[in-house]
Amino acid sequence: MGHMTAIEITNATELSLRQQLKWHLTGNHFPPIPLEMIDPAKKAIDACNEDDYDRIIETPFPHRKYGTRVPAWSIIKNLHLEEWLNQEGE
Repeated sequence: MGHMTAIEITNATELSLRQQLKWHLTGNHFPPIPLEMIDPAKKAIDACNEDDYDRIIETPFPHRKYGTRVPAWSIIKNLHLEEWLNQEGE
């Protein structure tokens, strides 16, 4: 599990982004990340793919440093969502 599984999930084109994130958050993390984080994860992915890494995303659970208003980059980092970012230009 982990990074390689995330790569495989992102390559599963028959799965919606929501289903990919559900599998990733529940299967690649222990303890599993609550499914309420799917929407904030999607918003963070969108923000970072638009080069807006500091966009504030509301989350249902408080972060120890940011509370419930978290920068997109922090969500990407903490939920290990790098594989869902556009890789153009890298």
